[in-house]
Amino acid sequence: MSKGNKPENRVYTMKALIELFPQEHVSWRKAKERVRMIAYHPFEKVLRQQPNWNKYYECRRFYMEDAWHDGAKGFLQFLLDVGPIPDEIWSQTDMPSLDRIDGTNGYVRGNVRWATPKMQQLNRACTTQIRHDATGEIMSQAEASYRMFGHKARLGHLKVRKGAETMIEVCKDHGYTVMRFGE
Repeated sequence: MSKGNKPENRVYTMKALIELFPQEHVSWRKAKERVRMIAYHPFEKVLRQQPNWNKYYECRRFYMEDAWHDGAKGFLQFLLDVGPIPDEIWSQTDMPSLDRIDGTNGYVRGNVRWATPKMQQLNRACTTQIRHDATGEIMSQAEASYRMFGHKARLGHLKVRKGAETMIEVCKDHGYTVMRFGE
């Protein structure tokens, strides 16, 4: 079985799977640990008493597909469902990771993908997404600012320096469209 292929549905030892898919195993293990940490947090009662608990924690469902839990069998099922890290992700970063497409749902079939750090940044609820009108490329506010002005200025501060009334006007003047404001 080569790195780019999905594993066949046959019996593998956990050691063999880890040797064949080391980065995938690390991401799978970290997702399991995160689910366990949130579900069985020792201070959950204390956290629930904090302001905004519901807004930030309770509405985010951290759970994992049942079939992905059980050792080598679970890891194999995870690989069969999600697949190994694609070559196009490896070509963009040396640190690919598992990303939940919808951050309010858990690690389940159809809601996870392999992503670069940039893809994960754009998938955060607090990230303002900006589209370059000519190319259709979607980027973060920081990246759009860097492309427009060649330095790491924040678009939120540009209205003072450029005389524009809003960030939307600054983007529009440079051929960009604000698609989603971060929360």
